[in-house]
Amino acid sequence: MDAYQILFRRLQGRIMRPLLATRMQRLAQSYLIAGRYKRVYHYHIRKTAGTSLNSAFQGLVGAGLQDIAQRNFIIRNNLVFVQHDTNLIEGGNYFYGNSHIPAHALNIPDNTFTITILRDPLERLISHYSHLTWVRDDPQAPQHEPAIRRLRREVAWIGSGFGEFVTRMPRSLLLNQLFMFSNTYSVTEAAERIAGCSYVGFISTFATDIAALAHTLELPLTLRWERRFGTKATPPATDLEIARELLQPEYDLLRLLQPRLETAASTNVAPAA
Repeated sequence: MDAYQILFRRLQGRIMRPLLATRMQRLAQSYLIAGRYKRVYHYHIRKTAGTSLNSAFQGLVGAGLQDIAQRNFIIRNNLVFVQHDTNLIEGGNYFYGNSHIPAHALNIPDNTFTITILRDPLERLISHYSHLTWVRDDPQAPQHEPAIRRLRREVAWIGSGFGEFVTRMPRSLLLNQLFMFSNTYSVTEAAERIAGCSYVGFISTFATDIAALAHTLELPLTLRWERRFGTKATPPATDLEIARELLQPEYDLLRLLQPRLETAASTNVAPAA
């Protein structure tokens, strides 16, 4: 690409951005979900079937992981989907949004139906490790994984195996379920924020959660699994014990949440674990 093409694309972007913003705002004004909500937002914790949840909503317009890939937004059939962009998410001009941005770093607009999906902490960590070993070992990974560049950087955490992986990865990802809802890793603060979500699901009940969301939001959501890869790793027992100790705050979080989510389930706000 020569200098003239680069300049043309930059000028084109400057012209198109305000036009797209106006279109997104106009489309979003017409959204009303289940007669109550203006939009849906997903606090996307890594390795909790979040990409499959996104795909269930994107499937409403025949889209999925490969369609939105690393884009900040797509518009299909007059529905706006945004991801991983603070300004777009806080602006509220979308039908469905998601990101890995922590809840404590976002101001979600009113009248938003919020969702998060939780998972057994050790199972989530093993899934993250398995994903990275697949990225490292499978030559076909770049064809199937839109986030390949970021994941290749994380491959360095693997080291000699699972035991080294759990000590090398950042704490914010080791305890991603906790950090998503508390920047100080406070179990009580995270529990309060999670209990405040409109819907809290679990990967162990994911099919039921999709059906419940379809009913609650009056949308024809269908179960669509994304990012299914390779073989699940089986770390040594000694490494698993080390990981369990490091993950204790998240197990404390799930124990604290249990009675709150059971109460919420009785009012059809969230399912029990």
